[in-house]
Amino acid sequence: MKLLMLLPNFILIAISGFNISNEVSSEGANNLAVIVLHTSVLLMCTVFVALIIKSMFQVVEIEENILEAQ
Repeated sequence: MKLLMLLPNFILIAISGFNISNEVSSEGANNLAVIVLHTSVLLMCTVFVALIIKSMFQVVEIEENILEAQ
């Protein structure tokens, strides 16, 4: 289930990377706001992917209380 949570993040990473590469390679004046916006989206999605992957391998110990019949 958590793998499905990664899919939108990977799509956003690909789109922002594509937009950054187009903005940097364009011959006109580079718009700094667009580069900063897409870089921040890239960084946020990378952090979210790291947190999702970390939570997939995190083991949480659950203590179960067993009621004894008297």
